[in-house]
Amino acid sequence: MTKQYTCIYCGATLPRATKMCYRCRYERGKRSCPMPGCTSMISRDARTCMLHRPNQKPQLFSTCVECGSDMPPSGSQVCDPCRATVRVQCACGCGRYRRKYTREGYVHLYISGHNDNWEGHRRPLVKCAVCGKEFSAASVQTRLCSVACRTQWLTINPPHARKRIQTECAVCGVELFRAPYQLAASRDAVCSKRCHYILVANKLRNKPTTDVRLISLRRDSGKCRICGFDVLVEVHHILARRNGGPDEVPNLITLCPNHHTMADRGLITKDVLYAAIQVSNSLAESDRGA
Repeated sequence: MTKQYTCIYCGATLPRATKMCYRCRYERGKRSCPMPGCTSMISRDARTCMLHRPNQKPQLFSTCVECGSDMPPSGSQVCDPCRATVRVQCACGCGRYRRKYTREGYVHLYISGHNDNWEGHRRPLVKCAVCGKEFSAASVQTRLCSVACRTQWLTINPPHARKRIQTECAVCGVELFRAPYQLAASRDAVCSKRCHYILVANKLRNKPTTDVRLISLRRDSGKCRICGFDVLVEVHHILARRNGGPDEVPNLITLCPNHHTMADRGLITKDVLYAAIQVSNSLAESDRGA
């Protein structure tokens, strides 16, 4: 025959060998919150529930809980000598001893994290660049305290605005914005390819009569030596100067913009260009002989 167990308080039948049921154990281990109108159950040692914890009065200690010496009633648990000297071993396992009590005299529930030098390692407050309010920044680069300040900052300082300089087109005078490196010495700003071609042509016209580019233009009669286009022409270095090509008349040839681009990309060989120069020289000699 199976032995039955009953609760010693309410007499309920229990499934195992125990003296109290779960209900009696809960009710006898708890008590009602003393605050008027509160129905929460709290432990025997607690003074109020968590909801009314801010309303409870601080406990007053007339004697030090560490050494037992008399002290005036206050919210502190220990006297000043015990708060400064009493230390316990750190719970993180480092083997060092840390302060047991805070500056206010309350005991640390879990002595860890090196409580005595934590205050010196906190990041200082940062002043917001917009509103001037001091706040705790998430990183050392953070300088704005809220989304509203960030929006105002972007309104005052548009992205990439300080990287552009206002200038004018050297040909038509249209307002332009260029980066500082694009406005280097002896470098004019233009708004389009058309203005660029006009600017190059004007610079060539203002060159002295001994300029090699002007001499090459006169030799080629101001026409492209490949197709004969003469409305807009450019002077091309057959052997590029970056590869050691000289800035001399035998290394220059007049080309239209299309054939100039083809020559730069290697679609027209150097032999074809040198042959075009020889034809141009022969035509010039025949014209002088006639």
